[in-house]
Amino acid sequence: MAFSVAYLGAIAFVAIVAAALIARRVFRRPSTNALVLEAPKPVRSREATRLNEFQSRALLHPDRREVFFPAPPHKNPVYEITLSGFLKGYGDRIADAFYSTDGDGNFRRLHSWLHVNDRYLRIGEYEVISEDRCEHRYSIRIDPPVETRLTLTMKHFLTRAEGVISALVTVLPEGSVGPRESRARRQEERAIEERRIEARRQQVAADTYFARQIEALCTRSEVFRNWGDAEYRAKFAEVHYSALISEQKQIREEAIQLLEQRDIVGYLRRHRPDVVDIFLGRLEALLIAERVDLDKRLLAAAAPASAGQVAAPKPAKRKLTETQMRQLKLKNQQRTMEDKLALVKDKIAREQDARAWVAEQYPDLAEDEREAMYQQVVEALYEEEHNAKVL
Repeated sequence: MAFSVAYLGAIAFVAIVAAALIARRVFRRPSTNALVLEAPKPVRSREATRLNEFQSRALLHPDRREVFFPAPPHKNPVYEITLSGFLKGYGDRIADAFYSTDGDGNFRRLHSWLHVNDRYLRIGEYEVISEDRCEHRYSIRIDPPVETRLTLTMKHFLTRAEGVISALVTVLPEGSVGPRESRARRQEERAIEERRIEARRQQVAADTYFARQIEALCTRSEVFRNWGDAEYRAKFAEVHYSALISEQKQIREEAIQLLEQRDIVGYLRRHRPDVVDIFLGRLEALLIAERVDLDKRLLAAAAPASAGQVAAPKPAKRKLTETQMRQLKLKNQQRTMEDKLALVKDKIAREQDARAWVAEQYPDLAEDEREAMYQQVVEALYEEEHNAKVL
């Protein structure tokens, strides 16, 4: 029992001495001779190595530190960045500047670890110049950043990453086209092409509609062929002049409606003049009927005055001499030659019109394509002329 008390007393004494030493160390006044700790020096930013006025190189380590590149030599620079190398993390996961390995070890997963001026590159903000996933080498082109100097960072998500990504930055000459302007140009070219395709589609639709109108008129003309015969029109007007005159309003309206379609009438006059004659045949018969009706009315008015007079016999027709017959044949031959010459002129005019129309409708086609289009039009014209068909 005495031993236990002595033992406890010794322990208490040691505890008191220790507490006193600690209190003295904690609450003692600082000595004037104590060393003053210096403030830590700022960490220097990483800078790329300048190779020349337009090129610089740097290594992007997996510590997420920014690397600053030299200020560009001119305003609004366009950068071309070539990245190579790869990073290796825990568990055999590997990544290069744009892709990381999938479960099979293939570089298929596109990541966004590369940051430009502390912003990751989105798809569409850069233009890929070259890509080699086998060699882990990529060249891209980017627009100028907002800040004066370009910075690059690899903000990866690898555990215990090792390795480096080499970055070669080239400032392209002043006035070079960046991805934004290049994309705008492509969009404008695509819009122009779409407008040209739409214009061509509308032209084809208009041509198709025009051809259907021509075909419908040609089909209808087959059931009114008699109106194309001048002799039939004259005889019909002699017999049915009163009926024609009673329907003159409808006949004239139909003729005006046809003649107002100048494109259709012009086309038919060049290729199917018989169709125009057929549809205007009733109008021609009406004009004859009006003259017949006028003659009959004049004859009826003059009949009472000449009732007592005997009509003089008609003079007998003289027989033509051989010279007169020869002159008549010569005139007929001259008229035939003039008709042939007119046909040749019309054919040449049509070919010139076809060439001018192709050049006007398809100005963007190459010369050989425009010539092929012209040949198709001419072949269609001649085929229609020989076969008496429409396009």
